[in-house]
Amino acid sequence: MVLVIAVSLNLDFTSQRVSKVAVLDENNQVVSTVKARELSGQSDLLFRRNSETGTIECKTNKAAIALNEMLHAHN
Repeated sequence: MVLVIAVSLNLDFTSQRVSKVAVLDENNQVVSTVKARELSGQSDLLFRRNSETGTIECKTNKAAIALNEMLHAHN
């Protein structure tokens, strides 16, 4: 069971303290472990903390939405 707590992850992208993040594939298998700052600025990523291990995990956010260009053309 994985509990998603995006707000309280407190990832450290900029300071000297380094947060390690396990990057998951579509089958929730760890592909690599990287520093959080390596993922900074990338779009469509979902960060979560594994409630059993405490590991910070990252995977592609399949629920990411795209804006409808016609609806937002006036902006």
